[in-house]
Amino acid sequence: LEINLTGARLLETPRAALIGMQFTSFLRKEENREFFKHLRQCKQANEQVATELAIALEGGVTIQVQLSSVATRSDEGAPLYRTAITDITKLKETQETILRLNRLYQVLSETGKAIAYSTDRETLFREICMVAVEHGGFLLAWVGVADVESGLVTPVASHGVTGYLDGIRISGRDKPEGRGPTGIAIREGTYYICNDFLNDPCTRPWHKRAQTHGIRSSASVALKLMNGEVFGVLTLYSGEKDFFKWQFIDLLKQMAADIS
Repeated sequence: LEINLTGARLLETPRAALIGMQFTSFLRKEENREFFKHLRQCKQANEQVATELAIALEGGVTIQVQLSSVATRSDEGAPLYRTAITDITKLKETQETILRLNRLYQVLSETGKAIAYSTDRETLFREICMVAVEHGGFLLAWVGVADVESGLVTPVASHGVTGYLDGIRISGRDKPEGRGPTGIAIREGTYYICNDFLNDPCTRPWHKRAQTHGIRSSASVALKLMNGEVFGVLTLYSGEKDFFKWQFIDLLKQMAADIS
């Protein structure tokens, strides 16, 4: 019925076009139920009610908003709802980043315990993969060791959606199967972050199997011997695109250094 210019800018729609539109046209189907629940709560509570929802804008962009609504009535007695819409996208992203960092710190802590108590390399690798999935929330974690002569990387420990690794062929050499995140990390002796696994050209050979197992991003970190020679790699996979923010890099490098 009414909307101010700030609301129109937030919804990226001309103010005149918004008058008469259903607010639910900006919501995904699964959000509609929450929206109508929000209105019912306003009517019953007779006070301001706040609810967080996702709003879909033009071009497939989604923002997180908080609706703060108060129930009232028109001069004719019809029920009305006055709502303030606040964009909380950045706030939610910050909260999610902090949550992920806390999970990685937990992984780092549990890795230290595994290093202290593991009696052999194979046990250590298994424990680290389990810790990454159970405490870090990753879809899959695996450790691979590169063959000196052939360059082929063989998984020696894994945890999570391990079906992704069935029949996989990865090399540490500069060839098609070695130009993905794991191969690059081994060859360059460092780390490689892939935050859009299904669209990155370097992961093309593994797009289909990644989609099957829900993988959207990955991080690979080289593992080294005491003399600095690379012998293997730890690779972590997430079901979320853009999961590995810049803040995670130092933690991943620390984790790899501890394991090495």
